[in-house]
Amino acid sequence: MSKSLKGLLALAITAAAANSAMAADGTITFTGEIIAASCTLGATGSSPSVTPGEGAKDKNLIVALGKVSKAGIGVPGGQGVINTAKNIDLALDCKEATDLTSVTMSFDPKSGSGLHPQDSRLLNLTGAGTAGVATNVGIGLYNGNNELLNLGSEASVTGALTKSGEGAEAVWKTNLNLRAGYVQAGAAAITAGTANGTLPFLLSYN
Repeated sequence: MSKSLKGLLALAITAAAANSAMAADGTITFTGEIIAASCTLGATGSSPSVTPGEGAKDKNLIVALGKVSKAGIGVPGGQGVINTAKNIDLALDCKEATDLTSVTMSFDPKSGSGLHPQDSRLLNLTGAGTAGVATNVGIGLYNGNNELLNLGSEASVTGALTKSGEGAEAVWKTNLNLRAGYVQAGAAAITAGTANGTLPFLLSYN
């Protein structure tokens, strides 16, 4: 084959590949709205284990789960022991929330300490697999009905907004009631160690 023919053949193949890559089977259309509403977040008096993060934004919280005996955590695959879980009762005060009816808190465990590899309902521990960190246990999050949320399945909680005040003093309020506690993950026995975790969340308005 001559050099010129090889060049033409290569060009034809390149053109065919480009045309194939540009072909479209459909279109994704994104819709939405940017709103002025924003909420400040704090714990109610029924959540003594919840404190603001040190030097952090007003939406960062620290939940002290305390020292819990591995014998009191429960059985694998269960709901955990709800009476060892700590209340996370959050109060939201929202400004400029006109025409909004609710606030939803959704969770992003993969951007935090991750999902537990033995039970994807649970938040994994920070530093899991390293010396000094507890094993075969994760952190479970419960809703207001004491039901264990599945963090691996886009879990969320929603609170209805109620208006208080008028004009410039108007505030829309809601409470989000949660609990958090340790839950055994996998069939192997829990080993003692540190048991911290981080769970980013997002507030969306409806």
